[in-house]
Amino acid sequence: MTTVRNLAAAGALVMAVTLVYGFTAGELGPEGGELVGLVWGQVALVDVTLAFLVAWGWMAWREASAVRAGGLLVAIALTGSLAICLYVSVAAHRASDATGLLVGPRRR
Repeated sequence: MTTVRNLAAAGALVMAVTLVYGFTAGELGPEGGELVGLVWGQVALVDVTLAFLVAWGWMAWREASAVRAGGLLVAIALTGSLAICLYVSVAAHRASDATGLLVGPRRR
């Protein structure tokens, strides 16, 4: 569990730094339009969106509250992998083993 905790925390840190860099050094409007105009940009966006939905599906399934699951969806839509890594990090800190991490406390 320590490895999962550390990797998730490191992922959250890397994503937070990357988001700050993107918002301070880039221009989302023109660069986003250029990205969507490229075939591989479109492929990457579909790929990332599907990965986010799969991660959110697992997170929503683990949670007892539909409101909390909705909040997680908003967090993922706004911050992407940052929200996912933070969720995994917190879940790994609360879990005592891999089963607890994967299914959560209410499904055990």
